[in-house]
Amino acid sequence: GLNYTQCLLRTLPGVSDDRAAILFRNESGERQQLSRAQVRERALGIAASLRAAGVRPGDRVAAIARNSAEVIEACLGAAAVGATWSSVAPDLGTDAVLGRFAQLEPVALFAHGDYRHHGIERSLEPRIRAVVRELPSVRVVVILDGAVPADLREGVEVVRLQDWLSARPLDVAQLEHFPFNHPLYILLSSGTPRAPKCLVHGA
Repeated sequence: GLNYTQCLLRTLPGVSDDRAAILFRNESGERQQLSRAQVRERALGIAASLRAAGVRPGDRVAAIARNSAEVIEACLGAAAVGATWSSVAPDLGTDAVLGRFAQLEPVALFAHGDYRHHGIERSLEPRIRAVVRELPSVRVVVILDGAVPADLREGVEVVRLQDWLSARPLDVAQLEHFPFNHPLYILLSSGTPRAPKCLVHGA
């Protein structure tokens, strides 16, 4: 067996933990660089919080998210505990999001609070609220940045990513191993002309 996150984030002979693992630049030109050590600590902190929230191997974790470093870390955190990751772009409409995620029955949802489209900042709060209302499987919503939605469905915990990052990280050397074909990502087809189809990628 193997653990996908462990394969990527373990300490490597002759490779400094200070070496850049993520180099990121957003639409505004802001640059971010994270070392292997930083990504490991953050991703495994998220993994510890997912485990504490009851996420288990084989569970699905979904995201409505921009391209960003924290999304990579959340994805690696989910893979660390054996969960299967699926994400959609923030400009996808509510019905299109539900057409994809309803098939997956995700137990956790990561989401940015807003996104920029054609130079205009747009809130994701109404979409998050609608998606959570229609997905009874979701137990926890993790806001990656931006405003925290209020009045979500009863029984749903809402947390900020920053709070989850403060958890004591799991030990990369002690991560559970899973079968070679353990579901890692679920990509979804365009849904044209029929409903979106799940494309499962193994570890």
